[in-house]
Amino acid sequence: PESLAVIDCPCRAARGDEGCLPRDVCLVLGEPWVSFVMAYGEDSHPRQITQEEAVEICERQHAAGNVQAIFWKESQNNRTYAICNCCICCCTALQAYNYVHTPMLAGSGYKCLIDGEKCNACGKCAGKCKFFALKIENHELLYDEEKCLGCGVCVRQCPNGAVSLRQDNPSACEPLDVEKLIPLYQRQ
Repeated sequence: PESLAVIDCPCRAARGDEGCLPRDVCLVLGEPWVSFVMAYGEDSHPRQITQEEAVEICERQHAAGNVQAIFWKESQNNRTYAICNCCICCCTALQAYNYVHTPMLAGSGYKCLIDGEKCNACGKCAGKCKFFALKIENHELLYDEEKCLGCGVCVRQCPNGAVSLRQDNPSACEPLDVEKLIPLYQRQ
């Protein structure tokens, strides 16, 4: 949308001095949400931004190894209203998903694909995987497909081009229906 704002990440801010920097990484998308946060969100330091600035924020955060999470709700007219750029050390949604298996997140419909001939098991992708789907063991990259949500962070981190994404579930996000997605990604 034309109307965009960036706010301080509430998860990073809640951690005080321990929270990651930069703080201004969560995007608010469209009206009436941008007007609302500009009028009432002074504690989150909102500022209106251009589409180019929004893309730049997402690209910088993705390059840093953070995950873009898109938020929408039925109560918000079934529209996307925010994009957060989540780090594992601060993000409550990532922590809830990984550590207590709360289904707060749904996958992208993609999964990681490793080219064994290009992979030298350097571990850069595993070190940035927010869902612990990749790990190095005995100088070998191991991949747990069940944990992968297809965020693509690993692709950007691989210096050898050994990691890509493959479409796993073309209907995962079309339409974006949380009632249908949660059962697909709940862990037992």
